[in-house]
Amino acid sequence: MNWYLDDIKQPCTQSAPRPFGQVPVIEDNGKVIFESGALLLHLASKYDLAFSSGKHTSWVVWANSCLDPICFKEDGNGRVLGTALDKPNRFIAVLEEGLSKQEFMADDNVFSVADVAVASYLLYVALFFPSCNLSNTLAICSYMARCAARPCFRSAFGDGHAVLAARTTAE
Repeated sequence: MNWYLDDIKQPCTQSAPRPFGQVPVIEDNGKVIFESGALLLHLASKYDLAFSSGKHTSWVVWANSCLDPICFKEDGNGRVLGTALDKPNRFIAVLEEGLSKQEFMADDNVFSVADVAVASYLLYVALFFPSCNLSNTLAICSYMARCAARPCFRSAFGDGHAVLAARTTAE
């Protein structure tokens, strides 16, 4: 969320009560909004003039519902056991195919809220599973490198994460 806020140049503090004891959470006009996808869509609809629910919403929801469980395999207690990003599956194949034809998720040359949602999961894999072999997904690796090279990514996540993402995607 901080990455997107920086990208759209909107300040925000996270001080709302957390219904599940997790972040991110914001309060906006008395409404508590939680879950990263819901927050991204709320912020995009409020502040991003280029936001189009038809182009962006599906990717944000897909990232949370389909990409997350591929990137982070959990046991029954919610403990992360590993990643399946380097295992062949139809979701990754479709993502690879799409990114081989365009630079960003919703619009070829325009970074958007859809990219923050998708790239965040992918780039967290680079952080938590740096030995993950992504050599069969060169378009995804190129996309990850483009997103991690953005100044707002570095601002939100730090130089260390950006350098590690660049190293992971280059290998």
